[in-house]
Amino acid sequence: MGKTIKITIAIALMVLSIPFCTRWFSTVGYYFSDEREQATSSLKYRVTGTSTVQVAGFEEGQTEKTIIIPEKAICCGYLFTVTSIRWHAFHGCSGMTSVKIPSSVTKIGWEAFSGCSGLTSVEIPTSVTEIGGGAFSGCSGLTSVEIPTSVTEIGDGAFSGCSGLTSVEIPSSVTKIGWLAFKGCKKLDIVIDNRADVEIGKYAFEGCKSVTWK
Repeated sequence: MGKTIKITIAIALMVLSIPFCTRWFSTVGYYFSDEREQATSSLKYRVTGTSTVQVAGFEEGQTEKTIIIPEKAICCGYLFTVTSIRWHAFHGCSGMTSVKIPSSVTKIGWEAFSGCSGLTSVEIPTSVTEIGGGAFSGCSGLTSVEIPTSVTEIGDGAFSGCSGLTSVEIPSSVTKIGWLAFKGCKKLDIVIDNRADVEIGKYAFEGCKSVTWK
């Protein structure tokens, strides 16, 4: 019995130590899904649970044009899954041109890419259910974005000021479009594939070129 208790305590302490190993860290090993692409090594992360982390931006003094976020990250000998992009993670990174998000991510946080005026390409996987408020606000270099059918909510001002956007189709899975979501997207033709069950915030499409309901 004594040996069993000791083993149980040791395992419990090991598990509890994971989130406190370090709240912020850089990967010492990383890979991207099954493609085994080389992930961006200058990213930093924040532990959110015993097996999960969120991307928190670049290490201090670092920046990259093309970003590949890994699906898995290793810290202190433990393997973590990247499940979200932290609020303000890449805010104001005007030199960023493209970002690839892995299928492990379910949420893009508040203003995660706001002000990234040089961003021209972003791949949002079908795992994402929520695009946070202001997530891509001011990304004037974006000309198109594909919103996957997994998304249920587009936050307030999520794409506001994306003056280069020309077309966006909002799938029927989306039940909420926040205030000012696409405000100021003057070239944008929006197609909404949900006539009955979508909640639309005030001024969500103010200044857009056109809005069409399927």
